[in-house]
Amino acid sequence: MRISEFVKKPIIIAVLIIALILGGLMIYSYASEGDMTVFQNVTGTVFSPFRKAGTAIGNFFSYNYGRLTGYDELVEENNTLRSQLSRAEFKLRQNEGLAKENEELKKYLGLKDSHDDYNLVYANVTGRGAGNSDKVLIIDAGKRDGLSQGQLVMTNDGVVGVVSDVGSAFAEVTTVLDTEISIGAMIVRTHDVAILEGSTRYQGEGKCVLSLLPNENSAQVGDTVQTSGLGHTYPKGLIIGTVDEVFGDEYRNSVTAVIKPTVDFDEVTSVMIITSFGGQQ
Repeated sequence: MRISEFVKKPIIIAVLIIALILGGLMIYSYASEGDMTVFQNVTGTVFSPFRKAGTAIGNFFSYNYGRLTGYDELVEENNTLRSQLSRAEFKLRQNEGLAKENEELKKYLGLKDSHDDYNLVYANVTGRGAGNSDKVLIIDAGKRDGLSQGQLVMTNDGVVGVVSDVGSAFAEVTTVLDTEISIGAMIVRTHDVAILEGSTRYQGEGKCVLSLLPNENSAQVGDTVQTSGLGHTYPKGLIIGTVDEVFGDEYRNSVTAVIKPTVDFDEVTSVMIITSFGGQQ
């Protein structure tokens, strides 16, 4: 029988096809050098691109979800830190305010000890006049605390001014810079007495004037000025300021001294009001 006729038989063809398939699978399995079965290798090879694509997509969403979640956590942490910082700053300001008030109270007690004939009321400055003027201060004490118009107001540094208006729980203090104020004052070195007044000319410089001094020798630059106590309206010996300039008044035939108050009105946060004192009339 010829080979060509033998190969043409159906059964022989079927056997050859099966042999070729098995041989191919055996060769592929051997080439893969794995422990998987032939079927697993074949299916793994076929579906490998799909698995890679699925893994990439999963990793993409997992990464971006993690970023979004992390962003929200950072925002929350940032807000928490801001809140903590605000509370810390508020507490620090409170502590600074308490420390400053304690220092002022110590000065108040010291003044009270050195002037045991004074009745003093302590008050905080809560506001200022129109345009934040240093000519008028608003304080948190009033009639209920024993305040009335005309009482002298001071700090440990010196005279501030006079109570000019009083409410139940607040009052206005007109400072020595205002032209409506007049206080009996004295040059300590010469004991010459004059009237302390506000001046429109020197107001902007934070100064007032001592008018009607008797002569040019009454005052010189650097002299200390204090309350005179004349008339017993205000206590004697409270410091007001120092002489900054002296000039003669050709029309009134007297001498005027420009006074630099010892009190820095921009920095005043609390005051003491003398509601009464020994020898007062």
